[in-house]
Amino acid sequence: CLAQQAVIHISQAKGGGWIDRSTIASVEFKPDVLRGLSRIELPRALEGWEIFHAYLEVLTGKTDGSLGPKYDKASADEALQLFWEQKYIDRNELERVERDVRELFSALGQGEKHPFDDLLLYWMEFVEEAKPAAYSEEDCFDWVRRSILKAAGVTLVEELTAEHISSFRENHRRLTELLESFKQTSLVLIRAAKMASAPLPDGKSYQEIRKAQQDVLKELTDCEKIILNPDAVSVRLYPRLSKLEQFYVEAYLSELMRLNSIQGQLTDLGGNIGTSPELEVLEDFAGEVPEAKRILDAAKEGAADVPAALRRSPEDRDKAEKEVKSEAKVKDLQSQDLTFKRLKQECEDRLGAQSGLSGVPSTALTDFAEFLVSPGVVEQLKTIEKPPKDLTEMLGAKSAVELSEILLTTPSNRRQELARRFNVLGKKRAKTVSLKAFNPKTDVIWDRGELGRLVKEFEGFVNDQWEDGKYLKIE
Repeated sequence: CLAQQAVIHISQAKGGGWIDRSTIASVEFKPDVLRGLSRIELPRALEGWEIFHAYLEVLTGKTDGSLGPKYDKASADEALQLFWEQKYIDRNELERVERDVRELFSALGQGEKHPFDDLLLYWMEFVEEAKPAAYSEEDCFDWVRRSILKAAGVTLVEELTAEHISSFRENHRRLTELLESFKQTSLVLIRAAKMASAPLPDGKSYQEIRKAQQDVLKELTDCEKIILNPDAVSVRLYPRLSKLEQFYVEAYLSELMRLNSIQGQLTDLGGNIGTSPELEVLEDFAGEVPEAKRILDAAKEGAADVPAALRRSPEDRDKAEKEVKSEAKVKDLQSQDLTFKRLKQECEDRLGAQSGLSGVPSTALTDFAEFLVSPGVVEQLKTIEKPPKDLTEMLGAKSAVELSEILLTTPSNRRQELARRFNVLGKKRAKTVSLKAFNPKTDVIWDRGELGRLVKEFEGFVNDQWEDGKYLKIE
């Protein structure tokens, strides 16, 4: 009975080991066993028990003084085994809570330091010591001792004071409260903080969402208290979050689907430019007229310069909705945040690109027509002997726009025939001259009489750019 109560150890003869509280259940008591009992030994108190029992009482939820200061083998073993099996602080759980708390306060713009920083750091120090793989009273007690000293920031048992055990009690109470409450409130709080802090596009159309965001942020003003109050979260915060989600998620997803549509239109537009009637005209002339090829290549390059897709298409609305409800945004293909404000801007940018892209073919053909109606080129074309009717009609065009219409209505085979007659234009190659390269000696013209000097400077600049066998393309 005394061995079963852990008051004594009984050794057995012939290497039978000790009979104590941990082994007695496996012993089948027969006369031979009783005859083999060798020695009775009183268990030694665990070193420092008179100090550490108070910490173990806190960790296992036992009343003050129930484990000491006098060492009782049975009570000590029971408490240590309870802590090893059930009451130990799980490192993974602590790290998860620390991440969630930091994520919550970061969403509220308090990422550098939050009210639970010191508390969680205290217990992160405590769980630094690894839990023994198998239970034994001595190993478990050493583990608890090392953990307590680590958290207290001391190296010797003698350095522990009454202030340390008071801090330990308070920190354990606060941690227990945090773990129990935050387990119920963390998901709602983090969602609320992210959605209420999400940057919105400019404009009055989002005023309703802004008002809902302000209502949620007001409830999160004292976040430290609401974390520990699940009732306040469910009664006050959650209804306001539901209202915000109703407005925000629908508006965000609508813009996300709009982005998907615009991107598809943009891709189709870029792919169709190469087959546009205007570029077909340039294709007919590109083989013989260098300027036509230059303009055609630039147009194709511009058509390929389409803003890259930010999301896979078609957009999975249901999947996106889950992500928006959780994070208040989705990620783009580069894993960058696609906030509501950025999403709106990306749509506007693509609409602008769409407008510019749709004008590429007509602009390219007009540029070529302007080249053909330039005086020097016209004079060169007039040297063609026995000009065909199409060339005569072209030379009679009064403007680049009129010439563009003539080129579009001329059949392709006749355009190609014209291109072969235009080989006289192939004797010269273009040289691009940028007006930005012109640097006059003065950038201030005070009197009209100074204009002549500026014109003279520009004439000299152009003369310096001239090369035989080339024509100048001014940009």
